[in-house]
Amino acid sequence: MRLIIILFCSIWITACGASHKGYPPLPEFSFMLLDSSTIMSTTQIPKGTPFVLVYYDPDCRECQDETREIIKHKDELSDTRLYFITDLQFSRMKLFNQVFKIDQHKNIVLGRDYSQSFYKLFKPSGTPYTIVYDGEKKMRAAFSGQAKIDDLLAVLNKAK
Repeated sequence: MRLIIILFCSIWITACGASHKGYPPLPEFSFMLLDSSTIMSTTQIPKGTPFVLVYYDPDCRECQDETREIIKHKDELSDTRLYFITDLQFSRMKLFNQVFKIDQHKNIVLGRDYSQSFYKLFKPSGTPYTIVYDGEKKMRAAFSGQAKIDDLLAVLNKAK
């Protein structure tokens, strides 16, 4: 019985982090940046290098843990742009920034999805929901739940 449970869990975890080669390119949507006046569109994300979208809830423990791991591995991620997107209140996004000092990392962007486009387009089952895109803006992997940093780095290295 234990073997069946372990096997099921392994398959489920693998499926959650599996590559999604059949997915369409990055859809267009906009989000408001931390300065509360700049609107950025996904069309403004430059091509040529892989990037990551992280849909998060500022109060989510797994989101906070994933953020800590990303910051802890900032040197390995220095050439990767990360876009942290939330659809919750702007004040909560600002508090998240204060706690994690996101604005001190030049490759990490915080944005508020004021029209809930991310949720409508990707239909994540929860947070965090992390998507890796290659330099051509094609989805390479999606992680439902906290992404293990080693898995995230492996996908990013393959996407280069």
